[in-house]
Amino acid sequence: MLDTTDKPVHIRVATPPSTHTNAWPGFLTLAFPLTWEAVLIAAVLALAVITRLWALGTRVMSHDESLHVYYAWWLASGEGYAHNPMMHGPFLFEATALVNLFLGASDFTSRLVPAILGIFIVVGVPRLLKPWLGRVGALITSALLLISPYVLYYSRYIRHDIQVIAWTLLLVVAILHYLHQQRERDLTLLTVALALMFATMEITFIYLAIFATFLILRMAALYSLRWREIRQTPEFDALILLVTLGAFFSAPIALLILNPLWNSLAGAPFVDWSLLGSQGLAWAAGPVGFRLWSLLGIFVVGSVVVGWWWGGRRWLKLAGIFGAITTLLFTTFFTNPAGLGTGLIGSLGYWLAQQEVARGDQPWYYYALVFPLYEYLPVLGGMFAAVFYLIYRHSLSRLSRVFVPLTLWWAGLLLIALSLAGEKMPWLATHLAVPFILLTGWWLGRLLEGSGQLSRNVAEPLWKQGRTVILGGMALLTLLTFRTSFVVNYLNYDYTTEFIGYAHGAPGVKWVMADIEAIANHTGQGSGLKIAYDDEVSWPMVWYLRNFPNQVYFGAEPTDQILDAPVVLAGANNWSKVEALLGNRYHRFEVIWRWWPLEDYKELTWARLRSALINPAMRRALWDILWSRDYRRYADITGQKLDPPVDWPLAGRMRAYVRQDIANQMLSLSLGSMHLADNPPVDAYAGLQRRLEP
Repeated sequence: MLDTTDKPVHIRVATPPSTHTNAWPGFLTLAFPLTWEAVLIAAVLALAVITRLWALGTRVMSHDESLHVYYAWWLASGEGYAHNPMMHGPFLFEATALVNLFLGASDFTSRLVPAILGIFIVVGVPRLLKPWLGRVGALITSALLLISPYVLYYSRYIRHDIQVIAWTLLLVVAILHYLHQQRERDLTLLTVALALMFATMEITFIYLAIFATFLILRMAALYSLRWREIRQTPEFDALILLVTLGAFFSAPIALLILNPLWNSLAGAPFVDWSLLGSQGLAWAAGPVGFRLWSLLGIFVVGSVVVGWWWGGRRWLKLAGIFGAITTLLFTTFFTNPAGLGTGLIGSLGYWLAQQEVARGDQPWYYYALVFPLYEYLPVLGGMFAAVFYLIYRHSLSRLSRVFVPLTLWWAGLLLIALSLAGEKMPWLATHLAVPFILLTGWWLGRLLEGSGQLSRNVAEPLWKQGRTVILGGMALLTLLTFRTSFVVNYLNYDYTTEFIGYAHGAPGVKWVMADIEAIANHTGQGSGLKIAYDDEVSWPMVWYLRNFPNQVYFGAEPTDQILDAPVVLAGANNWSKVEALLGNRYHRFEVIWRWWPLEDYKELTWARLRSALINPAMRRALWDILWSRDYRRYADITGQKLDPPVDWPLAGRMRAYVRQDIANQMLSLSLGSMHLADNPPVDAYAGLQRRLEP
């Protein structure tokens, strides 16, 4: 591979004069040069569009998805939106609301924002990183991003992860381009990307720490402590911009030091974490509010002072761009001024307060166990890339000597940070997949371009044989990854037999909705049909019932208001209360409406692991789960009921009560096979009768 400092040589070849009189084909050739690379990029683009949009609205909305899409629809309907750090940044809601405004609200349209950004990640990002990945490496990276189970799944899932990953990749592009060419527009791109990251998801703070520490270490390695040289470097420019702009959102980080110090001096924390865990502005007034606003003021003043010292008006321009984007998004275009407080202080404060909550209650080895089930190809590829770099780094181009260490640092630190974080969830593994895929794409590109033969100590025949074996193995893993991705995204997408999701919406939700639509049409009431539902099933049912204005929410205490509803929906904790009111006038249907993956991997010990591996029956059962997500043998061995979608141990069940006179007229209800035995007739006078003794 040529060093990137070499200038390309342009060779002019004489050609005979053309005999064509039509200039149009020539124009097309100039505007759209038809090369194999262009054809492959077009094919990847077409596949990215198909894979991201095909059956996008088929999967049931999960618990978190239903929250996101409902409040986005609420905003699109003119009811406003107030940023809440519990549901992360405002960008998802505002962008989805814009789509809903123009295309209407549905499961399909409400997932379009992550799908579109997912397409950009597959096609656009490798193009922007082509100088570092190489021509072949960029194509391979696009292909790996295209079939990645995690990247594909969460490109079809209305969460913040794919969105913040898109902005993070733009940030990486900006840093690499600025280190290479030092163009002002790259600092502008860095600023815009960072602003969008903060307005999307709080994992931005982890990314900020990763890239800032990389720049510090790089400067230390290149320039030691030579301060005058450091100040003139592009690394220093990028670092100052990351730190000063990030400071606007980072004031609560000081509490990690102030709280223990205050405890030792005054016997109480500087700010009680529970106040910052309130989701709103409960902390904003009184002494606590004064302390937090003062911290913010100190961070802002420090940022301005350092920024002005570094770049004067240059910094002010970039800070103005950053402030304009974040202010507009967090205040929802000035309709929610409180969003500045929930954003600048609440974003980091809330999630620091949540670390002890540790939602999901996953073990420290969660990602090491679950992530390779789907992303085994980039995990191996990333490790091979690291070894390859260590062996050949002195023979690689200057660009590779920046890109690979940055990506290795990114992958390693992110894995450590996510493993140490209190909340561990499967969608966060998508963030891990991206740097491993970039490393794999770069490494395979080097092999295919022939630059792997960089050591003269390796004989030509041996190198060719080794490269053929490695490439053959990676090709096989690519086919297996394609199979894995297809199964999880297009076959098992509604099933919690997969470990790629959490708190899945189960198929029963859409079965219930199909019958509600049929009943609405059969009775002639249409959207005027009255439907009552409780607090347990409110998410996602509040989303799916949004077009029924006569819906009734009765929480945990059903009252007489449900007696004239043709359909009543309730979770397990409220069944007895609901049935006491409805009596035997309703048919009962029971479905799973939400479920979680099996978590038998918790409290894993070496003894348990060894016992499972030496037991032939358990080995076969585990293989069935790994290969085809078939739990039948495992159920027999462990004595569990694992028969989705009917029986599953980690599941929430919903009963749909349909008035008998309506249900009896409809012979094709989707819930027919879930019909429970009707309650026995209720004697209205039973409570008034008294036994008389003779």
